[in-house]
This record gives sequence, structure tokens and C-alpha cells, in this order.
Amino acid sequence: VESHLRKLFPHAVRFVWTSAVARGGSSLGQQPAAINTPHLDYFQNEPATRAFFQKHKLMVAEPSMILGELDGDDLELETLLGVWKPIRRSAPVTNHPLALMDASTFRPEHERRSEGSINFIVMTLHLLSSGILHHPDQRWFYYPDQTTSEALLFTQYTRGRHFANPHGARVG
Repeated sequence: VESHLRKLFPHAVRFVWTSAVARGGSSLGQQPAAINTPHLDYFQNEPATRAFFQKHKLMVAEPSMILGELDGDDLELETLLGVWKPIRRSAPVTNHPLALMDASTFRPEHERRSEGSINFIVMTLHLLSSGILHHPDQRWFYYPDQTTSEALLFTQYTRGRHFANPHGARVG
């Protein structure tokens, strides 16, 4: 994957891999499929994100990265990517394929702040994400029949720009 990322981001100094989420399962640590619920995993408003996480302890690396807390003298976050890859199917995905909005058609007024928390008994994970409002100018795409040998890369967050791919599984 990194060789493909180098082609997309030739100026990048390094790539950092963070948490992985298994969606669509019912086992411990898995999350239900976000079916017909377009969203962004990270709210795009940096001042609001900073205020939210001043109240709530950071439990995962991504908000710290977005807020610049892991930036160094020669390194800073530019883009946070997502990877969508089937992990448990031998046949192509025909049920709940990923739908992505073209980031160039995503506008700040399409985004609605969404706060949530997940109680893991030993800790509570606080989340600040985005729900997405429909607008006729948006362009959506989905990848039917994706196999375990294929992965979709998409933009979760871009620092200093409102440029991301809202996404969610669709009934299909």
C-alpha cells in the first residue's frame, strides 16, 4: 500500500498507520456497519475539535494528530486517509458496499457535528464526528463487488482545507 501512497503523496516524509476498525461484526471490538448513514469519522472544524478534546481525554491517536499535538519540527499532518478493505469474505462484497462522496462536492454546510461515546467498561471513548446532509450538487460513488485483494483509499481529513470524503455503507 505504501508504494501506492508514495505515488499519490510524493512529497510525504513518512506515513503513520494508526487504529483499525472492523465494521459489520458483532464481536468484541467490532462496530456495526454504518448503513445508509453518510458520515465523516472526524469533524472538520479544528477549533471545535480542539474545544471538544479539551473536555474529553484523548484515547486514540487520530485526534491528537488532527490537533497538531504529534507534529515535530520537520513533520506535520497534512492528510488523514481511510482504508476500506473487505477482511472476511471469499466472494465479492455485494451487501453493504462502501459509498463515497466526491470530496470536491463536499461543502461545510453539508456537515453536522455529531458527538458520541463508546463505553468499553474499562474506558470510555469520546468521539466527535460528522453527519452529512444531502445536497443535489453532491456526487456519490460506490464500489460494487469489491474483493479482499482490493482496497479503497479515501480522505478522512485535510488540515487547513475542507476536503474529505464523506462515506458509509449502502444497501446494495
